[in-house]
Amino acid sequence: MDNDLALVPHTIRDNTASAFAKVSARMDEIDLTQLLIYIVDRAPAEVLPYLAEQFHVLGYEGWNYANTDPKKRALLKEALPLHRYKGTVWAVERALTLLGLPARLWQWFEYGGDPHHFRVDVDITGEGASADIARLDRDATGLVMAWKRKSSVFEALRLLLSIDGTIRIGGAVICGGTLTISPYVPSDVEIEGTMPAFAGAVFYSGTLTIYPG
Repeated sequence: MDNDLALVPHTIRDNTASAFAKVSARMDEIDLTQLLIYIVDRAPAEVLPYLAEQFHVLGYEGWNYANTDPKKRALLKEALPLHRYKGTVWAVERALTLLGLPARLWQWFEYGGDPHHFRVDVDITGEGASADIARLDRDATGLVMAWKRKSSVFEALRLLLSIDGTIRIGGAVICGGTLTISPYVPSDVEIEGTMPAFAGAVFYSGTLTIYPG
């Protein structure tokens, strides 16, 4: 810094020039990588909402449902192609998939629906069997409405959950009746009734009345 100050003409070499030289030297110490915010993977987390506003993916276009840092960065990195192809099948499916909801859009002619209608299947297996179905339905519907073609009619949304394993279903049969034994017992005793056929344990309850002989 002394060498730099020596380059300053003697007529303006004062305290102000010295202070300016010190500030200039500090500029070399600034980490300029923090300014490279368009390298989304390296951008500080606190600037991501501003990027979302700039790239127009706030609200229902994705930011409302980007509940993790990786989802936010994935949405930002594909914001430009999403807007470039907005209104296409690809844009709807891609917006949902980026936020962890793999989707398949069915156009009306693929399932025999009314012209210009469409349906969307969303795989929520990754969310687990205990997923908040109401939230997922709201999130997926909001994303579809934000990225679909304006002239198309969103007809239905199906949330699909796949379970890998053995499902065991059990049941039980509960029946009852009244049996009366008089002094003269008939040779045959029958109990009539309807018993549904289910697998499981059987529980019997009833009333037994015996009169003295």
